[in-house]
Amino acid sequence: MLADCFGATPCNVAQRLVAGAPDLRLIAGASLPMLLRAVTYRGQPLDDMAQRALAGGVQGAMPLGGGAPQNQPRRAPNDQERHDHQQ
Repeated sequence: MLADCFGATPCNVAQRLVAGAPDLRLIAGASLPMLLRAVTYRGQPLDDMAQRALAGGVQGAMPLGGGAPQNQPRRAPNDQERHDHQQ
């Protein structure tokens, strides 16, 4: 189960459901990268899928604004290259 935010009512209710169920996992702080990982690896064993979903959430968050995007060098202001998207 994925919950949007720890401590909110949906998460609290889900915690009660997960407490006595060995075949359920709950991750709070859900994001789109986390959801995509969960769906992508839904055929994996539950613990593996939960770890991959959690990793997707962690790896999907990065600081932006003051510096260059991850793994991309800063470009000069007069650089005319238009292929600046990150895969």
